[in-house]
Amino acid sequence: FVELLEKVESIEFPTAGTFTAPSSLTVSGTNCSTSIPVSITFFNRGDEEFVKDPQTAYHRSGSDLRALLVSHIHGWMEKERKHTAKYNDGDSLNLSYFQTLLSMLSTLDQSGTFNTITSPIVLHHWDLVPRNIMVAPSPSESGLTITGIIDWDDALALPRALARRPADWIWDYNSERSTGYLDTDHHPKTNLDADSLALKAHFDAKAASTLGGGYLEDAYGSGRWLRRIWTFARGGVYSTLYLDLIWLLVKDWEKKLEGEREMASVDMLPEAEKVVPKKAMAVAYKLSTFSRKVGLQRLLQKLRPRRRQR
Repeated sequence: FVELLEKVESIEFPTAGTFTAPSSLTVSGTNCSTSIPVSITFFNRGDEEFVKDPQTAYHRSGSDLRALLVSHIHGWMEKERKHTAKYNDGDSLNLSYFQTLLSMLSTLDQSGTFNTITSPIVLHHWDLVPRNIMVAPSPSESGLTITGIIDWDDALALPRALARRPADWIWDYNSERSTGYLDTDHHPKTNLDADSLALKAHFDAKAASTLGGGYLEDAYGSGRWLRRIWTFARGGVYSTLYLDLIWLLVKDWEKKLEGEREMASVDMLPEAEKVVPKKAMAVAYKLSTFSRKVGLQRLLQKLRPRRRQR
């Protein structure tokens, strides 16, 4: 499967967007052309006048990942402002959410995220899961060989960091659960058993070795935050599902910032009081994000060093 990902990522494009086939495309009988010319249409969601601006088209080309995300959010904000002014709706909750997304991107930018991420624009199949992967018995060895991929309807040309959603179905397959870009990034499963953890570690190691290009950071680090922001940058916040997801994103972001502040406070302590090393604080932060029952503050209070009695 990693080799398949490598082949998909090797297909690069000059601009980001959606694929459009010729309107005159015809199919005769059971035969069709194996090579169909397509064009790429840049993402045009948001306020119509904003989208028509030539600068918007440049930003949405995807050559600058930060500009791509910011342009989409500004497009939605302009649409929201016009709607609010037209219908006199007062304060807009959606507008405040979009402003929060911009703040997140600014923080990520200040931390150097966009300086370290290299994102060529690659082919992206948003639902690369078992039901869309065709296999056949391997002729030379035991096991299966991937023979084809189906369901390319919503394929995109995306900056690579936005396309590297972890294939969590490999170590956490559930035929009853919906798949797609909303699950892995917004609802990552953390309570994996030993076998699942071992399988995940094996896959991650091979993917990092084969794909390179900062795969692990794209899949699980800053890339995950960027994909979660992209969910709303492209689709807006106009459904109950998306409202729930953006609320979860804001809460997770607050936990991230709180953990970073706590870790930074340790650095300010005198060396004699640093009985608990910074690494232990980092572990406490990670544990807190994996468990909603045990808050970060509670963990840190348990680990915080006490002054020794003379």
